[in-house]
Amino acid sequence: MEQPLHTIRAQQASWLSPNRLIALAASTCIVIGFSWALSVGLAQTLVEKPLELLKAEVVQEKLPDKPPPPPPPEMKEPPPPFVPPPEITIQTEAVSNTTAITTVQSKVASAASGPPPTELHAIARTHTLPPYPDVAKRLGEQGAVQMRVVINTDGDVTSCTVERSSGSPRLDQAACEHVQAHWRWQPPTQNGHPVQASTLVQVIFDLKNE
Repeated sequence: MEQPLHTIRAQQASWLSPNRLIALAASTCIVIGFSWALSVGLAQTLVEKPLELLKAEVVQEKLPDKPPPPPPPEMKEPPPPFVPPPEITIQTEAVSNTTAITTVQSKVASAASGPPPTELHAIARTHTLPPYPDVAKRLGEQGAVQMRVVINTDGDVTSCTVERSSGSPRLDQAACEHVQAHWRWQPPTQNGHPVQASTLVQVIFDLKNE
C-alpha cells in the first residue's frame, strides 16, 4: 500500500524545524568564529615573533704556538782592510868578492926583547869566498861570520874560532872550514925569523853574489 504524501511532507517539515535551523546557524557561527580566531592568533604570533636569524661562523682551528725564531746572528764589523806598507828598497853597493873578506885585526906574537915584528900580510889569491851551502841557499840564509884564526910560521891557519856568528850554523861552519883549508898569509918576522900570529877575519855570505 502506498504511504500517504502528507506523511512525507510532515517528516520533511519536522527536519527543517526552527530549532534545528537555529542550532545549525549557531554551530556554523561557532565554526566561523573559531576559524577566524585561529587565523588571527596565528597571524599575530607570526607578526610578533620575528624570524630567528641563523648565523654561520667559520671557526679557525687553533694551531699550536710555534717556538720563536732564533735571534739573527750577531753581525760583527769586518776588520779594516790591511794595506801592507810599501816596500822600500835602499840601494846599496853590491859587495864584491874582494870586499867580502876583511881582516879586522891582527896580533903578532913577538919575543920579549928585540925589534918589533913586521906586519902580517895576506896572500890575496888564496882568500877566496867559501862555497855557499845548498841548504842555506834554499832557506835564504845569509850574514857575516867573524872568526879568529891562528897562523903559524909557515903562513897556514892552524885554528879557527867563530867570534861572531852569522846566525846560521851552516854558514859559520862553511866559513871556518874553507878559511882553514885554503887561506894563506905571509907570516910576520922578527929578528929575521917568522913568528906566529893571530887575526880576526870576516866572511860575508850574500845571496846577491850567487
